[in-house]
Amino acid sequence: MAQNNLLRAGPAVSANVSQNPLRRAWNRWIQCVNGGQSQSGGASAAGPAPVQGGRDCCLVLDSSPSMDEKDWKPSRLAGAKAAALEFIDRLAKEEPGARVAVIFYSGRAYLSCPLTAVDQTDRLKKAIDKSRRNWIGGTSISAALMAAAQQFCEPNRIWQVVLLTDGHHNIGQCPKSVVGTLQSRAVIECVGIGGNAKDVDEDLLRFLATSYPDGRKRYRWIGQPEVLKLHFRELAGRITRV
Repeated sequence: MAQNNLLRAGPAVSANVSQNPLRRAWNRWIQCVNGGQSQSGGASAAGPAPVQGGRDCCLVLDSSPSMDEKDWKPSRLAGAKAAALEFIDRLAKEEPGARVAVIFYSGRAYLSCPLTAVDQTDRLKKAIDKSRRNWIGGTSISAALMAAAQQFCEPNRIWQVVLLTDGHHNIGQCPKSVVGTLQSRAVIECVGIGGNAKDVDEDLLRFLATSYPDGRKRYRWIGQPEVLKLHFRELAGRITRV
């Protein structure tokens, strides 16, 4: 797999990062984020020209086999996709300068659509619709986070990650070991779904999520698809840089 393929739609990103180009790309991204700005806050000469203002968001949706459970009709995955469409619709109306990437993950992370202007709603909706279900077992939240982080490169924009899962991280390195740099620069929203809150690792999701100024975490467990759609519409509302 060519290293540049990690930044285009379509490639699978393995949870076995020690043997995958994702690890090298991830290390380059951390170096860029930590050292790619001058003291005045501008981008490095080697990086892309910064875009003033605006939001870059990664919708990161679990597509592991358990997302086909029918306790949500027609399935948990269908509920997640419907909520993602609600997010796109509101963001396109209220922040036409925003950009959205779509990532699905199970034992690997799959970039369905790289950062795309939110007014290209047809392209984004097709990317959400073409999710790959059950294509590899397991749930690697670490691979999902690393794939999302590589979409962010313009420091003058607000970065947002919306991570949804119905289970526990169970393959690849611990997400806590890879999330630090991303936490320092992005607003991370975590959402657990399913039939019971005990089915997800709430402690981990709270750890990964950004804190509100009052200390509350940007994490919520949701047990109904209609409530999930409302929550995603809320997440599409205005946010500020952390």
